Amino acid sequence: MDRQLIEEWIESSQHAEIQHTEEALIQYALAHSITPPQQNKVRILERLKQEQQSPSFMGNKEKNPFPLLGTYSKMEDWIPLIGDHPGPQEFDGIHMEPLYKDSRIELNLVWVKDMVPEEVHQDVMESFLLLEGSCSCTIEQKDGNTRTVHMKPGDFLALELGERHDIRVTSPFPAKAILQWLSIAA
Repeated sequence: MDRQLIEEWIESSQHAEIQHTEEALIQYALAHSITPPQQNKVRILERLKQEQQSPSFMGNKEKNPFPLLGTYSKMEDWIPLIGDHPGPQEFDGIHMEPLYKDSRIELNLVWVKDMVPEEVHQDVMESFLLLEGSCSCTIEQKDGNTRTVHMKPGDFLALELGERHDIRVTSPFPAKAILQWLSIAA
């Protein structure tokens, strides 16, 4: 069935018929669902943790010596990779130093004095690992709800595509972070 036929069926169907079909699909999914063994979850999470901690996760170590940022990223793992870079003495607002870039990923070392103005990304998944300072990130989710995340050194934050967000530095000195942009289209 092509998309146009489906749309015509939906438009011509009564609401009750659509609801009945949805309920039937849910019942079918529940009747045929399987629960994977708990050990699978443990093995998968452990493997992800190992891959995110390994500098070779992105492939050739000489090409990209940095791991992807993720939930298990640790500030202590990044310090040997980037050194104890103090950053520029003077800068306006935001200062970024590139660490790595290809068609799929961009990594930057970033310092923010006061704030990052509101922005939204439709083509990259943004995440960052805070190394120094503190900040708060206000995020407007796709459903319109707003949440604020308060961050300290070592905290990681991943933003969903299409989430409006801004960042305000709450420490008396600039915040320093690893900023990662993962392209959703190569």
